[in-house]
Amino acid sequence: MLSYFDKEVNFNRIFGNNGLSLPNKANAQQWIDKIENALSPENLTCDGELSRSQVVVKKRELDRALAEVTALQGIRLQPQTEINARYTLAFNAVRSSQKRERTQLRAGKLSEAIQQGFRVGTKVVLSNGLKGTITKINRTRVKVLSETRGTWNVPPSCMKLA
Repeated sequence: MLSYFDKEVNFNRIFGNNGLSLPNKANAQQWIDKIENALSPENLTCDGELSRSQVVVKKRELDRALAEVTALQGIRLQPQTEINARYTLAFNAVRSSQKRERTQLRAGKLSEAIQQGFRVGTKVVLSNGLKGTITKINRTRVKVLSETRGTWNVPPSCMKLA
């Protein structure tokens, strides 16, 4: 299997760019810059076109290549597990914050529906003209049993009191 460096050098030769040879102390910084550029989110994921497993394989290969080149310069990289742990913590914090905001938004919609007088057993008219009775109030939608067409899940904004 070709290493990352062999693939890059061969690719550059195909397109007539012979400026970068296999890594050595003299060109190590150029390789580091090239690898760090390839590790940017846009390049790593090919602007979102790669699957998660493809991104993981590509990142692993780039991390190995970066470790090899930095070793040429005598630089010791931070252990990848520590970097991944920090990234995961930051990602989870953002994710839980987003979940909390969604939950608050849903609770707001539910309280709006209750303030408008929507309660179980209340007669309502849907925006499409159907008449029905509220059978259940969920976080974002209200279950309405239509007199003619069965049960509908409707947002409170699409109905009014009959």
